[in-house]
This record gives sequence, C-alpha cells and structure tokens, in this order.
Amino acid sequence: MIDLPVVSNKSESESTSSAAFPLNLNFAKRKSRKVFIGNVPVGGGSPISVQTMTKTKTSDVDATVKQIVEERFAVPCFVLHDTNAIAVGEKHFGYGVGVSSFLTVWISDGVSLGAVINGEVHLGNDGFLGEFGHVHAVENGPLCYCGHSGCLETVTKESYIIEKVAAGLRSGVHSEISTLTGGDPRRMTIEEIKKAANDGDRFCKLIFEEVAGHIGAKLSDVINVLNPGLVTLRGSVIDDNPFLFENIYRIIHNRSVRFTSNSVQLNYGRCGEHIGIKGLGSWILSNYFLGH
Repeated sequence: MIDLPVVSNKSESESTSSAAFPLNLNFAKRKSRKVFIGNVPVGGGSPISVQTMTKTKTSDVDATVKQIVEERFAVPCFVLHDTNAIAVGEKHFGYGVGVSSFLTVWISDGVSLGAVINGEVHLGNDGFLGEFGHVHAVENGPLCYCGHSGCLETVTKESYIIEKVAAGLRSGVHSEISTLTGGDPRRMTIEEIKKAANDGDRFCKLIFEEVAGHIGAKLSDVINVLNPGLVTLRGSVIDDNPFLFENIYRIIHNRSVRFTSNSVQLNYGRCGEHIGIKGLGSWILSNYFLGH
C-alpha cells in the first residue's frame, strides 16, 4: 500500500477519538489543506468495493469508508487502489505517457495489476480489476490469505523470496548473502538478495529464475488476451533488478503469440520514482478540482 499522511482540518484531540468503524487512520494535522489523503487499512482482511467503498459481508457494520472519512474529518475523501494509483502515475508521469493501452504490474509483498485501456484507467465492475496475484500458479502450493492455495503472489512476493533464501542459508547453502548480512539471516532484505543475484550469486539467481517463471507465464497469458502496447513492472521485487526483468522478458517473448509479443514494450521501475504517489496526487487533482 502507499502510505501517505492524512490531511485534516480537525484538532489532534478530535481526530484521534474512535470512529464508528474500526479504521486505522494514521494522520498528521495540516490546517492549510482540506483534502483527506492516506493509507486506510481495514481490519479483518475482507475486501472493500472501490465504487461503493463498503466493507463486504465479514463485518456486522456495513459502513461506507468514504462516508465515514468525510463525516469524521469534514473533508473530501478520494479512495484509489494502490495499483490503480500506479497506473494513473504511469499514464501521466512514467512510461505510459502517450501510450493508449498499457498494463502496470506491481510485485512487492503482494502482486497486482493496473490497466489503462484507450486512455482510461479501468477499475472493473466493483473496483477489483487487477487481482493478478490471485491467479492460480502452483498446484498444491502455499495457502493464500484469500482462501485458495497456489496463488501467484504466494510464490513471487517479497516475503516468500526472503524466507526461501533464509531457508537455504539455514540448510547450509553457500551464498554472497551471508557476507552481505554479516552471517545473520535476520538482517536480510530484498535489496541484498537483488544485489547478490545481479552480482552473479548462483543461489539468489536460481530463486529469481523461479519467480520469473511464474510471473512470465501468467503475464504472457494476459498479454495474449489484452494486447497492450506497454507493460511496466514495478515494486520492491523488480525495481533495480535487471536480472529478474531479463528473465521475465525472455519468458514473455517465448510464450506469447508472436504478433502480441513483438508489439508490446516491457519496462521495469527504479527505486525512488514514487510513481504511485504521483498518480494518487493526479487522481485527487482531477477529481477535486476538475470533477472527473
């Protein structure tokens, strides 16, 4: 998720009191601004409709998140899925400038997809377009929080990669990671694993090759169906990781239909570009000041 400060015109004591719905609202008071911006995780892990902004079924309180925020803080509230914010940012500030139809794939501690088609960001019927991480990837794979097993993100996300490397080190595998972490696997981060792989570490390369196999195979199917002009891959797992990108690129071009693979451009992100934050800002400006 994209973590941003919440902007409120309420006093700090007023803003920290409990709401009627169990929202975790981390905020900073800025009296000169009157737009609510922030990451609002809702307890219980159940889905929220972006269109109606209601928590579904698993709560006795069928409350509207947008309505709660606007009533609680007396400011306009705009809600956008993080991957869709990235798609908006890509459209206006990134590789997607001037491209009519493209996809953005987010690979971090979760996997998702945003879509711009004929110049418009598509959210789906209920705002759930792009649950790419929950396509089936592995038979009898790890259990996913969605209730199914073998979902794509269970075998490609950041925490899976870190745990797999840590398990290898515990079993005695030799790797540059041991040097980078000072022999303490608890200090290991995805950045160190990416560095080791791109420096030629055999063990870390093997793990990223596995990740590339899963991502590349499923993304090839999506490219065959949608025929986008561009696919960008971003997130902590792929940013500044040319080894992973090159393997995904190879698989896509080997598995996609020739006329779709020949026409699609593939790019990956760089750390520190903050394309999602830029997209969220653009979304707010468009909705708040232009009304669309």
